[in-house]
Amino acid sequence: MQNWEKILVEVNRSIGRRLVSPAELFLILKIISEMEYVGRYYLSEKLNMGEATIRNILNTLKQLNIIEAYRGGHRLTSYGKNLINEINSIIEIHVDMETGISGETAVFVVKGFSNKIGSILEFRDEIIRNGGRGAIILEYKDGKLIFPDSGLPIDIWRSDIKEEILEKTTLNEGDIIIIVSSDTQKEAILSGLNTIIKYLYIQ
Repeated sequence: MQNWEKILVEVNRSIGRRLVSPAELFLILKIISEMEYVGRYYLSEKLNMGEATIRNILNTLKQLNIIEAYRGGHRLTSYGKNLINEINSIIEIHVDMETGISGETAVFVVKGFSNKIGSILEFRDEIIRNGGRGAIILEYKDGKLIFPDSGLPIDIWRSDIKEEILEKTTLNEGDIIIIVSSDTQKEAILSGLNTIIKYLYIQ
């Protein structure tokens, strides 16, 4: 999405000191897309962000024709729906998988990401810099889930994780699966999303 970085710049210009991360902006749009109408109080509570910050973000999104304001709250414009649908078609977030990994986890499936991720070590380090405690990166290749840096199948380590991923997702060649762990599930989601969005849209 070529406009993503521009939108983020405009939003952060409007709110001053408390910068919004790519993941937070994505989650705001995702929440709005999943409800008929959304008010700023709900977003503030859901994302643990100040109401003044949320108000400034919403005002900027209105100016950019991404959302519309109604008496019952806010909803996406056609343009806003296209933005979030594009990202949703690439990034899946799963918070209900029993990975058995220490800490709280979030699992991401990123479609066709194998040609964008580059160095696995650098990608993992970026997740940790963004607040994750650790990450496991897998690739769907030739009908198998493998560790892309070694080419070894996940079966040699945890066949149960492989079975759950295959059961709950539909994978295609070149998809990347990222299991992020952190102290809280929110931190796992934010650290994973911030890294994925950076690699997809901001680099």
